[in-house]
Amino acid sequence: MNFCKLLYYIFMPIFFIDKDAEDREITIEKGDLFHHFNNVLRVHKGEEIRLFSKKFVYKVFVKEKLPDKILLQVMENFAPDFPLPEIFLVQSIIERNSLEEVLRLNIPIFVRNFILFGAKRSNFIITEKNLSRFQKIALSVAEQSEVCFFPEIKVSKNLEEALNVSEENFVIALHPQGKENFKDLIPKFKEFKNTSIVIGPEGGFAEGELQTLERIGIPIASIKTGIFRSDLAGFVASLLVRQLI
Repeated sequence: MNFCKLLYYIFMPIFFIDKDAEDREITIEKGDLFHHFNNVLRVHKGEEIRLFSKKFVYKVFVKEKLPDKILLQVMENFAPDFPLPEIFLVQSIIERNSLEEVLRLNIPIFVRNFILFGAKRSNFIITEKNLSRFQKIALSVAEQSEVCFFPEIKVSKNLEEALNVSEENFVIALHPQGKENFKDLIPKFKEFKNTSIVIGPEGGFAEGELQTLERIGIPIASIKTGIFRSDLAGFVASLLVRQLI
């Protein structure tokens, strides 16, 4: 076995599949994943591969390699455990490149849900093409960081629509002039299974949006170490939650 092949087995990558196994078998037919296995990785019969779906993580081996499909035999599978609380990042819509950076930063720390909303100061409109690109980037990051989940991305028209969350969800908003200290609220996160972190656009929330947050009873907090760009603020807050709980 050459050195490159040895590295492949030590650092075996993982790939998303949009279906689950039937009778302990998975069939990869023509498409992007088939092309990657067949022409990029050049998998061979007996080779082991890791996969994940929306429900399970699979360890499989190549049972048969045919011209138009690859048959995989499941060796083992399990439902992955994810750290709690589950974080919903309620991110105001900012520039496209910055939103892509939001995905790249947050998915590796197990942020699985993104709600993008049109803020008063948002200067970018998300199209179906943009949303499709965001989903492809999110899935690529999930594979590369081996978090084993399919990131969910939704778009809301405004802040109030984005805040339509369940009662099991602790919601907190970040604002440079927030009266609460974000770190002081960390113990509150432990009381809930889910948490939503609301991030405003560059320039912060508009006055009407701050009034909406206050009316609903959502604490408005700041991170005392400094003021962060919108694309970084959610990552910093989510990382604090992950590190301190």
